[in-house]
Amino acid sequence: MAFVRIGSINAPSMPVMLATIVVSLCVGAISWRFIERPFRNRRIIGPKTIWLASASGVVVFVAVSSVVIAANGFPSRFPPILAASDPAPEWWALEQDGEPCHRNDRLDGCRFQLNEHGPAWVLVGDSHAGVLANALLQEVADHASSFDTMIWGGCPMIFDVEYVSPGSGEQIACGAANRQRLAMLESLDPSFIVYAARMGAWIDGTRFDNGEGGIEPGTMDLLEPIDGYEGTREDALSAQVTKTIQQIVDMGHTVIVVYPIPEVGWHVPRQLRKIAPRQPAAVRDWLDNRGLTTSLDRYHERNARAFEAYDAVSDTQRLHRVFPHLLFCSSVDRRCRTHDEESYFYSDDDHLSNVGAAMVVERIIESVR
Repeated sequence: MAFVRIGSINAPSMPVMLATIVVSLCVGAISWRFIERPFRNRRIIGPKTIWLASASGVVVFVAVSSVVIAANGFPSRFPPILAASDPAPEWWALEQDGEPCHRNDRLDGCRFQLNEHGPAWVLVGDSHAGVLANALLQEVADHASSFDTMIWGGCPMIFDVEYVSPGSGEQIACGAANRQRLAMLESLDPSFIVYAARMGAWIDGTRFDNGEGGIEPGTMDLLEPIDGYEGTREDALSAQVTKTIQQIVDMGHTVIVVYPIPEVGWHVPRQLRKIAPRQPAAVRDWLDNRGLTTSLDRYHERNARAFEAYDAVSDTQRLHRVFPHLLFCSSVDRRCRTHDEESYFYSDDDHLSNVGAAMVVERIIESVR
């Protein structure tokens, strides 16, 4: 049963587990009848034969194991990605004075003074914005006057919205964080504001189900407009998202809106190692031609309201749009990639790795050139 769990792409169903029990009992009975019983019969297999076979097996095992250990497991037989360790969560990568810039225990973020002249850059949003922080700082370090992070895990930047924990029904601190964000943006001279969040999930109020067995566990904190709403909660939140971005643009800032990053539903590094072919000749072709992917149509279905909210912001020279799905997804086979042959694009089931974040940041910089 343990091997069934390990070898299954998703958690085995109850019928599968019951069938596994039945098969295990049958295999055990056959093994006892045709293997164990003959070995216990000394007239068929004598002690000398058993000791000789055992000693030979030990010698062969030790010899082969020594070669494998000396060669470090022959890692070259598989692509580098399958030998790599899990990438660390990228939203913790950026630090200042030994403290992470992405944190929930205080409202202020990090400010990096960079150059005497140049534009100021500000990154706002939840952990999906946080994954971009390190790569974005590296990109703007040579020409920006400063770089600020206003990142709060589980807290997208949407004004005039209450954040309620479904377990307790109580408001969480995100409302206070957004009021501080608003005050800071109002105090800044015209700057470049990178706006990113897991907006499809926040508007729908649900964790991700990729429709192929990858279901993200847990619940989402719910968002509710402060002044109430008519119609559906989702439509009201979409309107607030549009209003928030438009308000930032109207302050005189240049806003780069990062559309939703494709979610996966599986922990990418673990799932990839779990389902990859075990034959070296087959695994490279599998990685090149597909590997671990998710549905592009599912992505659009999941993020339809987020797209509507972002698209509704009035076009202006100070508004730029970045579409991460164009980096990771193909319109030909309608699938979204989570890795290439050498690198993971994700560190878990929805957060980008350093490699994936760098790809998105490159598009952010290109959008304002």
